[in-house]
Amino acid sequence: MSTDRGRTWRPEPVGGPVAPDRNVSPDVPAFGVPVALRGGAVVPLTRRGAVMLYHTTDGSHFALIGTVRVGGETGPGVGAVASPYGPDGLIVADPASTVLHTLVRGANGTMPGHGLPGPVDALSFEDTSSGLAQVTVRSCTNGKANCTEEQRLYQTTDGGGTWTRATR
Repeated sequence: MSTDRGRTWRPEPVGGPVAPDRNVSPDVPAFGVPVALRGGAVVPLTRRGAVMLYHTTDGSHFALIGTVRVGGETGPGVGAVASPYGPDGLIVADPASTVLHTLVRGANGTMPGHGLPGPVDALSFEDTSSGLAQVTVRSCTNGKANCTEEQRLYQTTDGGGTWTRATR
């Protein structure tokens, strides 16, 4: 826990059992990377097909500011990535598809993410129009043999509805 913007840290006791490193129950929530928003941070927490978004200004007290339903099965440890979306919103990538969800001033929205080849690994928006998404494209030439992974960067200028591969 830090109360001075990360200059110093102290251990903070956590109630409950220690999380296992394998055989994790599907009921265990997964924490995503915190996102800066409104003088604090929002922590995405994925659990049972939903991403709950918790806002904090001090790292100790959290308030639920919204929930987005995600498709497919989110397995144990599968978190969601998010980005600020304008001054008052967030955009969240569905961990199992190309769908993107927005939460702006309490109102939810959904976009199909046309042009993205798969789920988003990282997401960054400049405003409610321009954004970048990193996607890992996997392919195999012989069943499950001779496989490759390539990280690709995609860009949008329409708020996340359509994406094109960034070539520079």
